[in-house]
Amino acid sequence: MDHDKQGLKIESRKNLETGVVQIRASARLGCATDKLWELLVNDDSFLRFMPDMPESRKIKDGERPNEGWWYQRIKKPPIAERDFILHVQWTIEENALGRKYFRWWSVDDAVGPPPKEDVLRLHANSGSWSFTPVEGGGTDFEYINYIELEGSIWKMITNKAAKGNALQFLQNLAEECR
Repeated sequence: MDHDKQGLKIESRKNLETGVVQIRASARLGCATDKLWELLVNDDSFLRFMPDMPESRKIKDGERPNEGWWYQRIKKPPIAERDFILHVQWTIEENALGRKYFRWWSVDDAVGPPPKEDVLRLHANSGSWSFTPVEGGGTDFEYINYIELEGSIWKMITNKAAKGNALQFLQNLAEECR
């Protein structure tokens, strides 16, 4: 366990081939799944919560109703900017306590704008969000992510940044959902 304070848990495991960590972050948040979903699928509000991400925008709807493509850009000085295109899918299920949401993504360079000059295009970013309703109107939230920042960054810096980013993301959501 990398972090377990105030109900915010961050766990990591190292990919044996790359040395880069996959992050699992979880928390019980004080808002309903519907509110959290609306906050995180809206590009403007999502950017308030996700650290080091100045741009996130939907670029294409999918042929299926619960599918789309997003362009996102990371900016965390002093490292060079990075961007990626994600194929995103989701499910919504009704249960006795409310709606359960599950959203997952992976890189898909076949759609979207070409790489920008001086911005490194990433090829590995996959993960998911899970929103499960709990008694009292709260949400059990889980965030899993594996991203390779590529370029000439030491793995220990990449791994520390991934853990710190996940913790800040959870803290931002917990603050919003008080």
